Amino acid sequence: MRYTPRHYAEVLYDLTEENPSAVKPFADFLKKKRVLKLLPKIEKNFNKIWYERKGLTHISIEAANESRAEEAIKKLGSSFRTKKKINDELVGGVRITTGSRRIDSSVKNRLEII
Repeated sequence: MRYTPRHYAEVLYDLTEENPSAVKPFADFLKKKRVLKLLPKIEKNFNKIWYERKGLTHISIEAANESRAEEAIKKLGSSFRTKKKINDELVGGVRITTGSRRIDSSVKNRLEII
């Protein structure tokens, strides 16, 4: 059976839940199996698994400026994993995306609606 980065990430998550010092032996195992090239994908999957199992949600916040993005992050609270992007094309307001849902309260969007 060929293991995917998701499989390795799940094993790593389970190991580190019980024993955080298991990372080094796990890395040695990956080296022995000659799959170290999968490490970036394993890391990405590990992060997803960690947020899923902790009950946290990933949210992307796009804003026209840094202060607006920070304000939106503060209002959302700490139960979200946030990624911010500054996009001056929005003119003002914010665009919040989670999964397949998007809330767009940007000035650009409002002008396009008119």
